[in-house]
Amino acid sequence: MTRTARALLAFPTALALTLSLHAPAEAAGKPKSPDGSYEGNVVPTPDNALDQVSISFDVARKGRKIKDFAFTMNVICVSYPYNDIELVTQPMNDMKINPRTGRFRDVVAGATDDGSDYRIEVTGKLKGRKVVQGTLSYEVGVCVRGNTPGDPLDWEAQRTGR
Repeated sequence: MTRTARALLAFPTALALTLSLHAPAEAAGKPKSPDGSYEGNVVPTPDNALDQVSISFDVARKGRKIKDFAFTMNVICVSYPYNDIELVTQPMNDMKINPRTGRFRDVVAGATDDGSDYRIEVTGKLKGRKVVQGTLSYEVGVCVRGNTPGDPLDWEAQRTGR
């Protein structure tokens, strides 16, 4: 076999190796966007249906903003002579996500027309396409959940769609 024939036979093999070596590097180019809809729950997930918490929200603007945040849960309302359990769906304000740390926080506090105080606090950390280290506390008048000082409800969420 001549030198030219060997070179022609080796060329397709060398070309194929070169292309296969560079293909994965190009595919791993830019990071995946965290934008989309998310759903979450308290951690650890409770066995009792009364203790379940459902959380939903959207991440927008390339991971810089949380919109349409809402949670649904049962709260305990303590009043004499009866205690009551109420199902609450609470929307929250839009939240900015810190671009360096991924953290976000919103506190809604004040007083109602009848003089009852309220305080609702949500925090979390967006890490990739998941939310970790989320906390939630709710206190509206005599209705409370996760508002024990130093012990709010812990929650996590993950992206469920675009």
